[in-house]
Amino acid sequence: MAGLEGEETYFAGAYWGARRESPEACAQRAEAFFASLASIDPSFTRWFRQGKSRKDALLRPIEPTRAALEALVRKGKDRVVEELGFRFSAWNGASDDDDGSAFRVTCGGYSERVSNACVFDLPSRGPNAGRVLTAPILSGLVRSMATSWAPDFAVC
Repeated sequence: MAGLEGEETYFAGAYWGARRESPEACAQRAEAFFASLASIDPSFTRWFRQGKSRKDALLRPIEPTRAALEALVRKGKDRVVEELGFRFSAWNGASDDDDGSAFRVTCGGYSERVSNACVFDLPSRGPNAGRVLTAPILSGLVRSMATSWAPDFAVC
């Protein structure tokens, strides 16, 4: 993928088919994912919900506890088509000088036409990129997605 002005972008993704899961089950998987991310890289230790601006988002930290994550998952329920499951996203709050990381999760969906996924956008510049875009960090990230979400496949 190309970014702004030809800048390359990087991602890791885990994908799985229809798997009906409750908000509680999705929160349990999310809790495991957040816990494992913290041990992979320092830039993966704190996460924020999206906001209208960077300043607004920094006021919306994600608490990586089962109860808080269950509330986050429930808030992301598709209100029109129940089979699409739940969606939530997170951003690591990186400064303007460093390209941050973010991820999006769709879980609990059981439609045969729409997959569940955890897609992680990785930094492409700055100090975090130099550290994160290495084999040990990327393999740890894919391992974390695989053990937390039990996907059919994952790529980096």
